[in-house]
Amino acid sequence: FLGTYFRQWFPLCTITGSAGQDYFVQVQGDTNGSGHNRFALRAKNAGSAVSISGNAKMGVYANAALGTNAKFYLARILPSAAGHTLVLSLYDIGDGSGVSGQFQIQAPQGPGEANPPFTGCTYTPPPGNSTGPPFGTFQNTGANCTITGVTQAQYNGQWLQVKVPIPTTYTCNYSDPYGCWLKIDYLFTSTNPGAGSLSDTTSWSAVLDGDPVRLVK
Repeated sequence: FLGTYFRQWFPLCTITGSAGQDYFVQVQGDTNGSGHNRFALRAKNAGSAVSISGNAKMGVYANAALGTNAKFYLARILPSAAGHTLVLSLYDIGDGSGVSGQFQIQAPQGPGEANPPFTGCTYTPPPGNSTGPPFGTFQNTGANCTITGVTQAQYNGQWLQVKVPIPTTYTCNYSDPYGCWLKIDYLFTSTNPGAGSLSDTTSWSAVLDGDPVRLVK
C-alpha cells in the first residue's frame, strides 16, 4: 500500500461537465491525531482552465527556507465585493524556532488589475482572549496591510484575525481564472545563527461579510 501511493501521482476521478461548475473533494484522515495529510492535488482539462481551491477553510504546510519571499494565492474576491470587508482567521502562522517574520495581504496585480495597496486593515494580535472570533482587540496593521514581528513566542498555537476593507474602487479581471486573487506575502528571517527553516502547518479561513469565499494554496 505504501509503495503504491507514497510520492506517486494517483488518478482520482474523471469528471464530464460543463464550464463554470464546482466539484468538491472531501478528505478524511484516520490517524488518531498523529499523522499529517500533506499531499497535492492537480487537475487538467483540454481547452479550458481548471483551478483547485479550498472551500472556506484550508490548511497550508509552510516549509520555505529562511529569507525566501513566498507568495500564496489567498482568496478570490470579485468586483461585487467592493465596499465590503474581508475577514481572515489565521492559526499558528509563525511557529519556527529562532525566526522572525512579516506578512502582507496584497490586492490583485495581474493584467488589467491596477489596484493600490490595501489600507485601513486591522488585526487581533495574540494572545487572543476568547475561544472564538474575534480573538482579541482589533488594532491597526502596519502600512499596506502588513503585520510585522511574527515570532514563535507570540504566534505559536494562536489564532489571529485580519479585517481587510475592500475599497469602492476595487477592480479585477474576473474573466481570467488567475484574476481577482488576493495574495499573502510571507517573509521570515533568522534571529540566531542556528535557526533552521520555517516548518509548520497553518490553518486559514476567509469570510466576506458573512459569505464564504474560495481559498487556494
